[in-house]
Amino acid sequence: YWGVQVLHYIVVISTATTIGYWCYGVKVSSPVWLGFKRALSVHLGSISLAALLVAFIESLRFMVNQSLARARRSGDCIGMCFACCADCILGCIESIVRMINKYALVMIALRGVTFCEGARQSMALLVNKGYDAVMTQSIIGVCLTICCIVCGLFAGFVCAIVAKYGFDLDYWVPCGWLGFLIACTGCLTVIAVLDAAVTTLFVCMAEDPLSFREKHREDYDAINNVVLDVNAGSSDDDSERARLREEP
Repeated sequence: YWGVQVLHYIVVISTATTIGYWCYGVKVSSPVWLGFKRALSVHLGSISLAALLVAFIESLRFMVNQSLARARRSGDCIGMCFACCADCILGCIESIVRMINKYALVMIALRGVTFCEGARQSMALLVNKGYDAVMTQSIIGVCLTICCIVCGLFAGFVCAIVAKYGFDLDYWVPCGWLGFLIACTGCLTVIAVLDAAVTTLFVCMAEDPLSFREKHREDYDAINNVVLDVNAGSSDDDSERARLREEP
């Protein structure tokens, strides 16, 4: 658990550093390589701590699931009830910790703070922009997950067809599953990059929108128009829609 989370958060730090340079108009050579080096050096301790928190909760959930399986085999209804409740509570805690970790690591990449300070700043951001952050994460997460599944199914189908009709193999079904797993693994890597990029962009615009507008006016106007269209579309009052569209 811990090693996988460390690799994932290295990708988050590297992407957030690269996007941060672009958002704030900082010109550096090889921003991706610079972000990767910072993730493996000055930010490695914060990455390890953030990954440890998630890995600890995942380990607890694994033990709870083992207890749930034993309770099911023995027919212990009370044990199953307690195990299900514990798994639900740990799942909620894990989701919250993952969200805080993601925004904290973005703060660390942008400002070079410690993990505790980054977590504090991310909590403050979520308190002020919590609804927008949750909606952003939910929409992006659903879209990227659907893309990952579609790519995996397409790759699995192609592998199965090639194995059966191209090479006349009897074990074409395992080949299809293997193609599905490989494609999903590759898509998950791309998804981690896109998710970190969207989170960093959200943080930059939420923290300092004027600076972002000054550096990237066309991009800011395009994003702002989409936000205004969504807000205007969700309003039932025609006058409110007009006001939202006329605001700068």
